[in-house]
Amino acid sequence: MRHFKFFLLILSVFITASCGSGGETTAKADFTDGSMRSVAGFTEDGISHTLGTFEEDGDGIPVSNAELNQNEPEVIYLNGHNLWLAVWEDERNAGTPGLQNDIYARYINSDGTTCGSEIIVSSTNSMEVAPKVAFDDVNNTAVITWQDSRGDASSGKIYFKTLTLTDASTCAVTLGSEKYFGFTNSTADDGLIVRESPFIKFHDGTFYFVWLEQRAQAHTVTHLCMNTTPPNEVWAGNTISDHSYLGFATVTTANLSNPSPFPASFMHTADTSTTLKSGNTTIKVLEAEYGADEENFIVERYSSIENPSIDCSNSGLCMVIFEAIRSEHTFGCEDRSGVISPIPWEDTEVDESANIYAFMLPELTDNTGYRRVNSVVLNVSNHAPIIRFDSVAQRYLIAWERHAASVKPKIYGQLLSPSGSYYSGNFQIGFDYESVEHGQTNPNIAYDSTNGRFLVTWADARTGATSLENIDVFGQFVNGAGSLSGSNFPLTTNQYNQQSPSTAYNAFSQRFISVWADARNLSSSTCGSGTRPCGSDIYAIRYALGQPQITLYNETGSILNPAQINFGSINTASTLQKSFKIKNTGDDVLRLKCFSSLNTPFSYINLPAEIAACDNNYQEINPNTEQTYNVTFSPTVNGTFNTSFEIVSNAGYRTIYLTGTAQQASIEVPNLTNNTLSFADTTVDSSSAMSFRIRNNGQVSYTISIQSGSPFVIDTAGSPTLPYTLNAGSEAVFYLNFNPTAAGSVTRTVTISTDAGISTSFNVTGRGISSSNDGDDNGTGGGDGGTDDDDDGEPSGGCSAGGNSNLPIALFALAGIAKVIMRRRKEQE
Repeated sequence: MRHFKFFLLILSVFITASCGSGGETTAKADFTDGSMRSVAGFTEDGISHTLGTFEEDGDGIPVSNAELNQNEPEVIYLNGHNLWLAVWEDERNAGTPGLQNDIYARYINSDGTTCGSEIIVSSTNSMEVAPKVAFDDVNNTAVITWQDSRGDASSGKIYFKTLTLTDASTCAVTLGSEKYFGFTNSTADDGLIVRESPFIKFHDGTFYFVWLEQRAQAHTVTHLCMNTTPPNEVWAGNTISDHSYLGFATVTTANLSNPSPFPASFMHTADTSTTLKSGNTTIKVLEAEYGADEENFIVERYSSIENPSIDCSNSGLCMVIFEAIRSEHTFGCEDRSGVISPIPWEDTEVDESANIYAFMLPELTDNTGYRRVNSVVLNVSNHAPIIRFDSVAQRYLIAWERHAASVKPKIYGQLLSPSGSYYSGNFQIGFDYESVEHGQTNPNIAYDSTNGRFLVTWADARTGATSLENIDVFGQFVNGAGSLSGSNFPLTTNQYNQQSPSTAYNAFSQRFISVWADARNLSSSTCGSGTRPCGSDIYAIRYALGQPQITLYNETGSILNPAQINFGSINTASTLQKSFKIKNTGDDVLRLKCFSSLNTPFSYINLPAEIAACDNNYQEINPNTEQTYNVTFSPTVNGTFNTSFEIVSNAGYRTIYLTGTAQQASIEVPNLTNNTLSFADTTVDSSSAMSFRIRNNGQVSYTISIQSGSPFVIDTAGSPTLPYTLNAGSEAVFYLNFNPTAAGSVTRTVTISTDAGISTSFNVTGRGISSSNDGDDNGTGGGDGGTDDDDDGEPSGGCSAGGNSNLPIALFALAGIAKVIMRRRKEQE
């Protein structure tokens, strides 16, 4: 039940808060000593706050810091009043901690100050938790709903109460009387067990409520076969041992003053829409076929329902979403030669894990089938959905937690049209930009009506230690077409945990506010009478639309994700330089204030003085522009080296990890005579070829490139494609073509370079001869007086035997050419 989840949440807050980012809270430093310890304490003008936030908000606005715990906050904007309204569950009046919660509320001005006093919405001896709120801007009335343990002997109900703003300047209000929703049995054996997790939305004069409920009646469907009559009735169907239902109700503004109980319904095929001719159902009947000798039915049910949410389009069509496990079943009746019997119940489709489902409100009680929001992937479950409508692009955004096997949860999204059709596919919203993976939970969505975009916020553990997750609040802008605007950014990264964020947009001041449950004062006893611990509190922070954002790119222009620069393996005592780019993907000036120092053998190259000083100066990067920075790896001894550095800016903190390995690298070109490759005489405007080997006899694999001067060129058809990766201990054969265009001797240098910081070179010589040359010119590389050095053990190619005076030599040369051709073909095979 919902209150047991609350106990677990309180326990987790006590545990995780004590495991946050350190022991006692320290004062924020002012950059006076230039160390990263003091640098990490601020991001803007010496005050600790994050992306686009306001200095006067400091480390957060204390909305409520009474003794004991305040949790599960929700915030909305009051259209037309330039105010926000926050509600939360509160333990301060509990006689025994953890056994009683009340519902509180407070208004917040656009300047970040609280307006009026805290308002006790409901305080009884029951457990009142999970508040949600919606606002009627025509009648200045907010409706706050919550889960309450009060009810009949064994059940809890969904209550609500009005909060009417009578003076916006002082936030004076009139509280209405509390109301609740009634319950109607679906069968004679039915009854209410509990209702929990309410959600509320106001649209065009009506408040829409959804919640979860446990009913005494298990999911069931019964059908009277072939209109059989007593005493020979034949029934078909089944009862499944699951009691989880989706409940809902609507209340118009005019009816808010009506007495309780208010009517309510639940998701199933209602009698007015049923396709069953005789019988009843508490689940959805999708199809029914009636034949002379056979009746067939398809039904679906939803179990383990959690986290319902609702929003409405401009036309008033409302979409309900929830997480659940869906099952589809078939059954029926048959008449075989006058013998009527039921067709056995069959499970035709069953979810293996939780998925997100969406229904238009009228579809909850007709025979419309399911609309699954998320893609179905093996070993992936989906949880905690939230929905918000874009009134400009006319689309719903649904965000949720995606839990994959062996991977911590990430935030995903999907767009739907007002009628529920899919717009594109699922897309990832929350990312891990660092090398260590962290979880992301509790998504929330605000809609920025000024720019027509969504802001998704969530609880994120990326700034925590590897094993002790310090949970903060992060956000991501999502455009109406589903593309991400910029990258994930922090809203608050204070010490200890910030949980359960809720965000709202003030269209008048064009500012957002986020509220959350904060554990910074968990163990303090400075609240109230001082006799009990402060517990978790409600804090908030505002931020403007103008926000810088950091997106990291590698030297090839791809996003640096994970944020790691890998230098690979290079030769000891060499240096390798790599670059990265910082692009401002936000809509305000980015101010880079510090890159923390690097451990050897890594170093910066020409780092701007404003960044290197780590003082109150900064380097500016305008929106949609970028800067390139260089780092080097210069090892002097063998080994693997790892370090990281932190980027401090007014867009928060980013960490880049560096890694590299130093080994002994070596390269050689074997079997050359005097480091020279000599070609035989080659006729002008023809071509001859020779091979050479490159051998890696070191410990480092590397990529090679080869440069040669004309008329010597690498034979690309017969050689491996360059650049070529040559693994340690291996070698490769390359061919060089000699293409003389004029008579005479030519000498060039062939240079072989590597990305391991080493290189080698050798000489190559050849002589071009005219076609009328008789070979008697005392040249080298062939002819009567020439020599033929074959450093590879092969004939050099070419034929310059000179007239017909030495036929055996000419025949030998021709045989050599044939041998070269055959060997090249064999190597290519």
